[in-house]
Amino acid sequence: MATRSIGFSYPTVFQEASNRTLIVFGTVNTAVLLLSSFVMAQAVHAAESRRRFRTTALLALTALLGITFLVIKGFEYAREIHEGLLPGRNFQFDGADAHLAMMFFYLYFLMTGVHALHVAIGVGLLSVFSLRVLFNSRVERLCNGD
Repeated sequence: MATRSIGFSYPTVFQEASNRTLIVFGTVNTAVLLLSSFVMAQAVHAAESRRRFRTTALLALTALLGITFLVIKGFEYAREIHEGLLPGRNFQFDGADAHLAMMFFYLYFLMTGVHALHVAIGVGLLSVFSLRVLFNSRVERLCNGD
C-alpha cells in the first residue's frame, strides 16, 4: 500500500516542483532553438547553392543562437541554485514531499544538462564548419564530402 500512495504522489509533487522553475526561461529558449533550427536549414540550403559567405554567416548565426541558449540556461540554473533547488545536501523545498521534489530536480538538471552539453558541442562544431567554409573557396568540397 505504501508504494501505491508514493506512485500517486509523483504527479502532484513533480507538478509542484516544476512550478518552481520560471516558464519564461523555457519559453524564450524554445523560441531560440526553433529560430536556430530554421537558420541552420537556411545554412544547408545556402551551402547546397554554393553561396559561401551566406553559408558562413548562417552557420555563425546558428552558433550565436546556441550561445544565446546557453547563456539563458546559465541564468536559469543560477536562479534555481540560488533558491536551493540543486539536489544534494543543501536542497531546499517547502512543499509536500521534498524527497520526491529532489528526484524531479535530479531528472531536470540531468536532462537539461545533457541538452546543454549537446548544444555546446554543436556550437563548437558549427564554429569550425563556419571557419572551414569561410576559408575554403571550394564550398562544393564541403557539400559532396570530398
